[in-house]
This record gives sequence, C-alpha cells and structure tokens, in this order.
Amino acid sequence: MTLEDLIRENVDQFIEKLEELKTQDITVLDLTGLTPMCDCFIIATVIASPQAKAAISALLRTAKDMKIRTRKVEGDFTSRWVLLDFGDIIIHLMEKEERTYYDLEEIWRRVEQ
Repeated sequence: MTLEDLIRENVDQFIEKLEELKTQDITVLDLTGLTPMCDCFIIATVIASPQAKAAISALLRTAKDMKIRTRKVEGDFTSRWVLLDFGDIIIHLMEKEERTYYDLEEIWRRVEQ
C-alpha cells in the first residue's frame, strides 16, 4: 500500500465518521503539492455546539484507533470553527456562517490556478 492509498483510506474513514454524525456538506480538498502543511482538507458543516462536541470526540477516537497522531486541535465545541490537525489530513468543522464567510473551498481553488 502506498502512502497515497493510506491517506485515501484514512480520509474515507474520517468521512464515514462525519456522515454517521450527520455533519453536512462534507468536502475533501486535495492539496497534494500545493502546500507542505498537509495533503488534504476535510471540511464539514456542524449545526451547533453539541454536534461539534460529538464530532471532535469521535474524530479524535477514530484517529487514535487508526494510530494517527493528533498534532493539534484549535478551538473547542463552543467555537464556531474547529481545526483538527492529523498531519497529512486537516479537518475543519465549521458552523454554516463561518464556512460561508471564509469559503476555504474558493480560496484553495484560486491557489490551484
């Protein structure tokens, strides 16, 4: 299994967990070769802090089960934007207003061009 295959498998597991938690508008941005910080972003919209709290806990457990080290967590369940850094994969949990305002998808589309 190549590193790329392993990252894809890990992304799939994180997405599965986010779907179980009923997060919305799950998007994966492939950043391979665009930045040294990671290979991809997973962005998901959370409805409110209880869902964010559940998602943070579940994603940290999932990473631990997959033997992926958590580098950093920025924000907490009361934040409107939480970043979970798992090295090659960074997950953004954002409330709808923050996601619309910051529009990470558009920013990274411009970088690709």
